[in-house]
Amino acid sequence: MSKDSFPGLRDLGTIIVIRIATNGLQGLRSGPYFYQQASFHHVYRVFPDSQSAFFSAITQSPISGQFIEHRPTDHVAVPSRLYSPPQTPKLPLSGLRFASKDVFDVAGLKTSAGSRSFFELSDPEPKSAFIVQKLSALVAVLVGKAKNTQFANGEDPQEWIDYRCPWNPRAGDGYQNPDTSSSGSAMAVSSYPWLDFAIGSDTCGSIACPAAAQGIFGLRLSTDTSGIFTRSIDILHLVSSKLLEGASEPGRSPPISEVQTIPSRIVYPKSSFPHDNGETIESVDRFIKALESFCNTERTILNIDEEWKKTDPQGLG
Repeated sequence: MSKDSFPGLRDLGTIIVIRIATNGLQGLRSGPYFYQQASFHHVYRVFPDSQSAFFSAITQSPISGQFIEHRPTDHVAVPSRLYSPPQTPKLPLSGLRFASKDVFDVAGLKTSAGSRSFFELSDPEPKSAFIVQKLSALVAVLVGKAKNTQFANGEDPQEWIDYRCPWNPRAGDGYQNPDTSSSGSAMAVSSYPWLDFAIGSDTCGSIACPAAAQGIFGLRLSTDTSGIFTRSIDILHLVSSKLLEGASEPGRSPPISEVQTIPSRIVYPKSSFPHDNGETIESVDRFIKALESFCNTERTILNIDEEWKKTDPQGLG
């Protein structure tokens, strides 16, 4: 900046101009920064989480890349898109902001899975879930963890105990069921224009049902796996095509020849299966025998009720 620029800055209301040596700043991307204690820091715009969709807000260190969690929160800090590289055919998701259902691990952070007790007993995760890794590698920006029902079970709003159920923005009075279990992910997408997409999981409608309740697009990539919520069909196509890139058949598991290992242990939670329906038990047993043959191993019978009685930790129920 030349001295000739100073009068123009004064006309804009600038009071003080500080000259800073540019050594070491060549890699600094364009965008807003604030300068404190001889360091530049990213500027975030803070948006209210009016629908209570988020479990926590997440920022990322521009130096180490470490994820930093902010909880509890009723606001979400969102960085400028200018910090991200320009979108290219190789990085088409660059700068897109997304939220993650809190069943997907994020490196350095704990996963709640919708349960306070599980969160308290958990350790920070050493690495992110594959879908979070892939989106981060494509320079999509994770801004927070979205709420979900406990362990992704189906729950009505009055059944949310540990964390408050998000509010459905599509209903006139705000008290309509947002549906589950990826409630927060769908809620955030339907409510906040500053969020481009969110990821959730679906085993039996956990993406399809909340998407329908919020009037947004929802896509489960395959049975019992991760999926996407968006307001835009173009973003849905863009994100899903990148997540499925390289798959032999979109949305399907790879051929068995590409699977590196076959399970060596089969845990059979016998206490969890019904005992008053002979046909059901016979059908399950046929499947387990076929699985034993395929894996060349035998089932380990587990009685969860008895194990809990033997290992019930004091003070935790």
